[in-house]
Amino acid sequence: IEIFAEADRLGLAAAERTQRLHARAAEALLAVLEARDFNQSEVAEAMGTSRTTLGKLMEDLRLPRANDLGAEEIERARAQTGGNLDAAARLLRVSAQALKKRLAALQLRPDG
Repeated sequence: IEIFAEADRLGLAAAERTQRLHARAAEALLAVLEARDFNQSEVAEAMGTSRTTLGKLMEDLRLPRANDLGAEEIERARAQTGGNLDAAARLLRVSAQALKKRLAALQLRPDG
């Protein structure tokens, strides 16, 4: 409701309103994901929805998912975190377990 009042006050066009709503929704979902270490199963359960629905929502909001990460992006995060996979996962905003699965899919070693 607050976002709509702000949009009215600012005289925003419909496209700008939609963009701001998506940004706020993405921020809120990221906060929930972060609070649960980016464990999508836990988040879906907490929201009372399926992992599939959560995945679609994340895609709609353009939130990162481990399966979307490329080798270069993962290697940059690993370098920034001194090779610590848990820290790299947090930096990439995915679960450590999902990052490990993605490493295997890309045929990259988990230990660098």
